[in-house]
Amino acid sequence: MSGVGGWRQQASSRVQLPVATAILDMSATEHNGDQRIRDVRKNVGGCGSPRREIRPIACDPPSGRVCFTGMRIIAGRFRRRKLLTNPGNTTRPIIDRAKVILFDRIRDRLPGARIADLFCGTGTLGLEALSRGARSAVFAERDHRAHELLRQNVAMLGAENEALCWRVDLARCSFMPKGEFAWTPYDVIFFDPPYASAEAIQPGDTWYRCLQQLARPHLSAPGALLVLRVAKFSEPQLPPAWRQTEVHEIASMRIIMAERVDAVDAASDELLTTDEPDSSVDSDEDSD
Repeated sequence: MSGVGGWRQQASSRVQLPVATAILDMSATEHNGDQRIRDVRKNVGGCGSPRREIRPIACDPPSGRVCFTGMRIIAGRFRRRKLLTNPGNTTRPIIDRAKVILFDRIRDRLPGARIADLFCGTGTLGLEALSRGARSAVFAERDHRAHELLRQNVAMLGAENEALCWRVDLARCSFMPKGEFAWTPYDVIFFDPPYASAEAIQPGDTWYRCLQQLARPHLSAPGALLVLRVAKFSEPQLPPAWRQTEVHEIASMRIIMAERVDAVDAASDELLTTDEPDSSVDSDEDSD
């Protein structure tokens, strides 16, 4: 094949491979967890054509799947550090605007606080709290992929001594990892259940009972702060032990803040589960 026409046909055949394939199909290639991959194609289709560029992304080494690094730490000692997030709809990372509003409201509570980040996903809220001076954080998440990325985020930030990564089903746990009494009582609790089930937080519901349990003195400190994230039009009912103080509607979510009150309704307290530390843990839920 010769001539200008032949050259153009060859060039055309070389660019038929979809760009997405070149980026996403990396399972056979080794990458570090924080490595950024850039695919720049110049002058595609001949001289003078616009330059096409794929922005930096990160690759998770065990599977080769791409984990976008759009989430970041807003303020504090880890400021501007990017975090790995779980592809797909398994978790719902909080948008930066909502995180700024939330942490502006609670920043005075964070220095020296013990944090519980429940349904934590890859740890966005708890890691932000650690960055802003929290003493420790227990991260609880059931999804295996999210839990592995959480562990990587903690390691990348060098926060292993301040974070306990716990893979557990929150519908069946005591909120106290077995033998880990130093992490409680919690001063700030982020409670972020799946939107579909959060709509049904009413007396007798699983998450309602969990909130009751979290109000017990060995799990939450006097005046502890509960931060509940639900869908925008949800109207969850909180147990009497939690007094709602603020509500913020941002995009498609509602952020409800409540404080633990000392007087707990005796009738609702009867529904609480045993005080024993949780023993129904997975084999890989060691602390980081």
